[in-house]
Amino acid sequence: MRNLRGLVLGLLATLAAAGCVGVSNATIQSEENMRLTHQGGAPNTRLSILRSEARWYAYLYCQKQRKSVRVIAFEDAMGPFFIGNFPKTDIIFSCDS
Repeated sequence: MRNLRGLVLGLLATLAAAGCVGVSNATIQSEENMRLTHQGGAPNTRLSILRSEARWYAYLYCQKQRKSVRVIAFEDAMGPFFIGNFPKTDIIFSCDS
């Protein structure tokens, strides 16, 4: 029983340290523009990586409509980043013909 408890606690600690990345669905910003939020899974996630991944998700969203993506802006969350407040970026984009 004691070994099982240690194993479960170790597994939970590993999963917590690894973190996960969160992506929201694209939402309508205005008549033409969409907003997609992408959040890192750890306090030390680099914003450059988040931006790159957010751009990829925007590209995939537009590809489903057989259109090309046009990035308008990024809005990055401000630090300090710690447990519960992870780096986050919003990409504002449109899908053009």
